[in-house]
Amino acid sequence: MRRPLCLLCLFYVLAVTLIMELFPPKDEQKVLPRDGSYDTCIGKVYRIEFQKDKSVLYLKSNSEKFLCYFPDDSFTSKLKIGNAVCVSGKIRLFESASNEGQFDAKMYYGILGMDFAMTGCEGIIADKGYDLYKDGLYRIRRRISQSFQAGLPEECAGIMQAMLLGEKGNMDQDIKGLYQRNGIAHVLAISGLHITFLGMGLFKLCRKVRLPYLAGSLLSLALIISFGEMTRSGASTIRSIVMFSLFLLAGICGSTYDMLTAMAISAAGLLVYQPRYVYHSGFLLSFGSVMGIALISPLLREIFPQEPLAKKMLLNKSRKENLLDKWKDQLFSSLSASLGVTFATLPIQLYFFYTFPVYSVLLNLLIIPLMGALMMAGVFGGIGACIFARGSVFFLMPCKWILEFYEWLCRGFDRLPGGHLILGRPALWKILFYYGVLWCILLWEYYDRRKKETVIHTNHTAGAIKAVMVLTAVLVLCARWRAATTCTMLDIGQGDCLVVEEKSGANILIDGGSSDVSQVGKYRIVPYLKSHGISKIDYAFISHGDKDHTSGVLEILLDRKELEIEIGCLVLTKFAMTDEVYEELLSAAKQSNTRVLLIGSGDRFIMGETEITCVYPAMEDEASGNDQSMILVMECGGIKTLFTGDLTEEKERVVKWEDVDVLKVAHHGSRYSTGIPFLEQCRPETAVISAGEENPYGHPHGETLERLEQYGIKTFLTAEKGAITIRYGKGKYSVLTHGKM
Repeated sequence: MRRPLCLLCLFYVLAVTLIMELFPPKDEQKVLPRDGSYDTCIGKVYRIEFQKDKSVLYLKSNSEKFLCYFPDDSFTSKLKIGNAVCVSGKIRLFESASNEGQFDAKMYYGILGMDFAMTGCEGIIADKGYDLYKDGLYRIRRRISQSFQAGLPEECAGIMQAMLLGEKGNMDQDIKGLYQRNGIAHVLAISGLHITFLGMGLFKLCRKVRLPYLAGSLLSLALIISFGEMTRSGASTIRSIVMFSLFLLAGICGSTYDMLTAMAISAAGLLVYQPRYVYHSGFLLSFGSVMGIALISPLLREIFPQEPLAKKMLLNKSRKENLLDKWKDQLFSSLSASLGVTFATLPIQLYFFYTFPVYSVLLNLLIIPLMGALMMAGVFGGIGACIFARGSVFFLMPCKWILEFYEWLCRGFDRLPGGHLILGRPALWKILFYYGVLWCILLWEYYDRRKKETVIHTNHTAGAIKAVMVLTAVLVLCARWRAATTCTMLDIGQGDCLVVEEKSGANILIDGGSSDVSQVGKYRIVPYLKSHGISKIDYAFISHGDKDHTSGVLEILLDRKELEIEIGCLVLTKFAMTDEVYEELLSAAKQSNTRVLLIGSGDRFIMGETEITCVYPAMEDEASGNDQSMILVMECGGIKTLFTGDLTEEKERVVKWEDVDVLKVAHHGSRYSTGIPFLEQCRPETAVISAGEENPYGHPHGETLERLEQYGIKTFLTAEKGAITIRYGKGKYSVLTHGKM
């Protein structure tokens, strides 16, 4: 069988993936400092980054790696790579994802070998010894970075720093979001394009000046290894360096370079070094892209019309016609490559980012051809600006023009309708089905070519069947359906947020805010919604106007374009018209053209099998603060769930309650709510409490937990269990927890 080494490496990759999926690795038992404590650590500097409002040191000791954040560069600017430093600061352990869709910092930094971070740091140099080679590369990177800042507008400088130097801390967040929404964020990551441009560029130059093949190869290899060390980039850069090295080695040995074998070797090598790369989006996207170019693009290329080479040679075409043919072939080649990468990485894109930028294939056809020119302008402009500091603006002017063109294109595509499909995270079986279908098509094509079938009718029929197979695979991957209605209490720290996903398709939000999680809408609520394929909230019920119930909803209303989530109707009580605490919320609703609905006791909403009834307040009720809370009862399949906002025990006594099955405990488990008379009337079986870990209020209070236990109520806390999901069936329900490590 051909490519035995490739198959062996791929078998190893699949084996590691299967083992990691069936037997997830347990974290190495290290004795780490306590989260939130102030501590002093000693380590050697191996990377330094300067960002807009802070500087970051990457340190490693004998057994640990950690990040140190300094409020300015007064200390870090004096350091060299390899210095040993003693740093004091506040310990921050990386958090696991406690909600679906949430960024798993513990997993991400664990793959990078990081154990913890320190904030508000101060430091002293313990040993001035340094690494001459690595520090020299750092000085070059720092100097080029400063030349970008001096010669380009702030937005453009941030892009060039990310694109060429791997420094993403200075990127404008609006531009970063614009690139991500349009599917061209890959240009910001150091990848195979950079290695090809730098490595192959130098190699071809060496060959043109008649340098021996071995000398040119070694010189090119030294350049790309130094570039990789200078940028300290991730899996995609390492993959590119290994593949380029194998390309040079094949030439030295007189062998034929095989892209698939080189890719498989680099993938296996990375997994030997760090098996957890199978969970890393950069690793999977990088290798998926190579697979798409190597295996899928050649099949797609056959779809586009192409004259046989023999016929081209016989035709006596003009220079203009030949040039037009060349451009057409290049266009078709680029289109097939872009489509090949899209098909190969679609499940990975959806699994990690939940969305698909519809126009990304077309946009990349306009973006990619200019990347070579942009990188050339960046490399030579950056170096030129370092040598002639006063001419930095002149040297870097082409970068500014190209980046402004990129932004103009992205904003144009951003305005097109239906450009961003929120499809959600596909289940594992869907991903396996999709890749299984693609693999069957590739095997079919392989055996067809071996048999050298040339019957035109058969080929057309086979092509139609393959197209139907691909379409079916895409539909299965992207389609979403609900087997049951669910209500999920998200873990958003000290706050409340519940998401009801009705079986018929309606999406409901009950509160959404936090007092201790910054940008809770962007980093907790929206990722959950997107991971479930939700792009629109039909009704957002706000119990009352406190920040810990509204801040996330406010973000979604104000940043609708960036967050890509729409709220159809904001549901409030009559108090919203008289209490100034609601003013910002009402203003944001008006700004985003969101309908506002005022409800009171007795109002009902019926959606499919689910009915939501407001039981408090009535129009004649008077209250202030937490007692303004909207109280809702949701009934689904005969199961009743009570949502109590932050209602106090005093108001609980004046409302007539009925039996319920599930209780959302009021005011995060405060002792001043959920009194005994209330529990005697409601008699819930299950209670759920949303409160932040070690919050300053001590929620949930011990008295409340004791009362719940006294009545035999099974209680779930987000601070312990992460997100809590209630799944409704006919006359029964089940409680699922996300898990929190």
